[in-house]
Amino acid sequence: YYSPFLSIWLSIMVDDEIFFDWMKSYAVLILSCSETAHNLQAARAHLVVNDEELSETSLGLRIVNSFRLNVIKLYRICLQIFNLTHEKSQLSQLSGVNRTRSAADDETTIQERYGHHFRRMSFLLSPKNGLAMRLLSESRLSSLDLPVLHEVFGLISDSFNMGLAQACFDRADIFTYVNSHYLGFLSLYK
Repeated sequence: YYSPFLSIWLSIMVDDEIFFDWMKSYAVLILSCSETAHNLQAARAHLVVNDEELSETSLGLRIVNSFRLNVIKLYRICLQIFNLTHEKSQLSQLSGVNRTRSAADDETTIQERYGHHFRRMSFLLSPKNGLAMRLLSESRLSSLDLPVLHEVFGLISDSFNMGLAQACFDRADIFTYVNSHYLGFLSLYK
């Protein structure tokens, strides 16, 4: 589990106020501003994306999608680390002598341990105002957008993976997620 590395990663990415605020500002800029592509188009001579030669028409969009992909991956790694540390703590509790804690106690412990981090990441994960859901609703489903959409679905999945989101999100947010994904599933079969 590489506990020292995971602790350092989280202390830099989530716990450090200045770095977190900077990363949040960068994520908001990259994930929400459509004019970012035009600005990057102007700076194309100074940017290299995955060592590829890019045509001028798609350069700005490809660069933005590359940046979007990397930003989402960074936050997804944080969620995966939360899941790993939660899984590790559950395994250590199960290996204890007697497990006398109730499900409500577990949910309270999860809220105490991870609630602050999920609230800080609500700019990305909120189903109403979060950038992840906005990306899903605004995507054009072009071949350039598919890797970004895949990462967004992975990000949402990772937030719910070990039950952390269910304990840390408001009930209204959970219902919004369930309703939007259920309705999206139903729309496939119209």
